[in-house]
Amino acid sequence: MELDRAEQATKDAASHGGAYVGVVSQLTGTAVGGAIQCSESAKQFDKGDVQMPKEVIGNLAVGDAVLFRVGLDDRGVPHATFTRRLEEITNQRQVILEAEAPLPPSGAMESTQEFLGFIASFQPDPGFGFISCAETRQAYGGEVYIHRDQMANVNVGDGVRFRVVVNHKGLPVARGVRKAIEETPMGLGTAPPMPVKAPEPSRAASASGSPQRRSRSRSHGRRKKKRGRSSSSGGDRRRRRGR
Repeated sequence: MELDRAEQATKDAASHGGAYVGVVSQLTGTAVGGAIQCSESAKQFDKGDVQMPKEVIGNLAVGDAVLFRVGLDDRGVPHATFTRRLEEITNQRQVILEAEAPLPPSGAMESTQEFLGFIASFQPDPGFGFISCAETRQAYGGEVYIHRDQMANVNVGDGVRFRVVVNHKGLPVARGVRKAIEETPMGLGTAPPMPVKAPEPSRAASASGSPQRRSRSRSHGRRKKKRGRSSSSGGDRRRRRGR
C-alpha cells in the first residue's frame, strides 16, 4: 500500500537521524500536553506512549502523523523534545478515514437531542473510535463513530455529551463532543467562606459582667455585713454587764 511504503521510508530516514515517526494519540490541555503513539519508541524505551509537553505541541491535532525526537526526564520517562507534523502522511490518512468512516456532509442536520455516553475506544491510526450510549444504540442500531477532530479535549473513558449526524453511509457520527463534567481550573473556583470568630468580651465586661464574679461579690458583701452585725451585738452585751 502506498501509505505504508511512504510511512516506512519516512521512519527509515528518521531513524538515521535519531528521530521517530508516530501519531498524536491524545491531547490533555495540561502541562503534559499530550502523547505520541509509536511502536519503535515503545520498543526502544520499554514504555508506552511518549509524553508530549505542551511547549512542543504547536498546532498539532489528535491523529496527526509526526516526526519527533525523544529525551528522558529525571525519572527516565521519555518525552518529546521536538515535533513536526508530517503533512503528506497525515493527509493520506485523512483520505483513508473518509473512505472507512466518512464525515457527515457539510451543513448536515444534527440531532435535536444531546446524548450522554462515554468514549469506549479510539485509534489514532486510522483516526476514529466509538462512543457507547444506550439511547443511541436504540435509536441508530449501533455505536456512534467519533472522529479525530472531536478528540481535542477528551480521551478514552471520558463521559461526554454529543449530538449525532448520519453520514452518507447511514452511520451515526458524533458532533459537538464535550466532556459531561467540565473541569474547573485550580484557583479559579469560588473560595469557601472563612469561619467567623466570635468576638472576645472586653475587660470591663469580663470584670463586671461575669455571673460567677457577681456571685462572689455578693457573697463577700453578705459576709462583711454579718461580721458587722456580730460585732455590734457583742458590744451591746458588754455594756449591759457593766451596768
